Amino acid sequence: MLIGITTVLLFLLIYYFVQSTSSEQKIDLNLHSEYFPNKSFVATSIDLDVPIEVIWKYITDLSNYHLWFPWVYSLKVTNKDVSSYTKKHSLLEYDMKVGSYFKIQPFFGIPALNCRFLRLDDQKNLTLEMGFFPFNKEIVNFNLVPYKNCVEVNYSSRSNGLFSFITIPMFAWLGKDILNNLKNSLPNIKIEINDETSEQVLLSLSEYIKKGSEGDLQLINSIPDRALRAKVKGVLLSISTSDYVQKALDGDKNIIAGIADIKLKTKVKSAYLKAKRIGTAIPVFDNESESKESTDIVNKSPREKSAASSDELSIEEYVQKALSGDEEIINSIENRVLRAKVKAGIMKAKRAK
Repeated sequence: MLIGITTVLLFLLIYYFVQSTSSEQKIDLNLHSEYFPNKSFVATSIDLDVPIEVIWKYITDLSNYHLWFPWVYSLKVTNKDVSSYTKKHSLLEYDMKVGSYFKIQPFFGIPALNCRFLRLDDQKNLTLEMGFFPFNKEIVNFNLVPYKNCVEVNYSSRSNGLFSFITIPMFAWLGKDILNNLKNSLPNIKIEINDETSEQVLLSLSEYIKKGSEGDLQLINSIPDRALRAKVKGVLLSISTSDYVQKALDGDKNIIAGIADIKLKTKVKSAYLKAKRIGTAIPVFDNESESKESTDIVNKSPREKSAASSDELSIEEYVQKALSGDEEIINSIENRVLRAKVKAGIMKAKRAK
């Protein structure tokens, strides 16, 4: 009896398909179908200018499948370990995960058929095992590919078995409109394209230096280019060093002792001793200057005396500072040869005492 009813329904389905397709024949290059004995495959795709998170949320919401999914007349879920009847079949209590079952009724009057989730990759891939017709199962796949201005949605359905040929006429009848139905059902939310992102809009080096000198350190830390960020911080450190040295040379001797940053404090001490020895203050940076000029100022250090006499004076001064208790100044010496001479001088002075 059941086989006879199924056969009649199958013939009616084929007849309806032939009548509907013969009345409107057109070629759509975006559709693809293949059929082999006991195996069939259909596919289509569409580009949607809707955010991918909106699309994903919509295609995983079982409550609206009857609005856009062909052959889903009604959908029903059964929640386990729930005593209340209203919650037992509530989608709000449904645990959507790989392996979870639900039932659909493709047509009015046909018993509900089992379906289940096979794959759930967030905002990437949704794979379902669907039963649109008795004795035939289809593996339905939605694959989302995001682009800058749109999202490509690929739909495919594959079936194996004796009744797999049913997939081809059902897809050609109404299934080919599945993505168009989805497009029309989605909320009207467009993808926002912002070409002026923080990674694309970069200020010049001199502008960053000016902002940093004004105290906007958050802007400096948000520079996406690492090389530019390091260069800006290096110039700002040199500017700070120049300011401290200038104030110390003007008579404010406590300004250096009040520096909390050990790295900056060491650099300021070294620059102060160098400026005091040479007799010329380190030049103050101009925030409005170009990046090349700023870099050149950082690298330049005027030398008016010979290297030999400078070394002798610097060794004597470093030794005196170290003997006075400021041993940290020795570690700030960049010249290894000079640092070794200073250490030797300190040891010699201590032995002489």
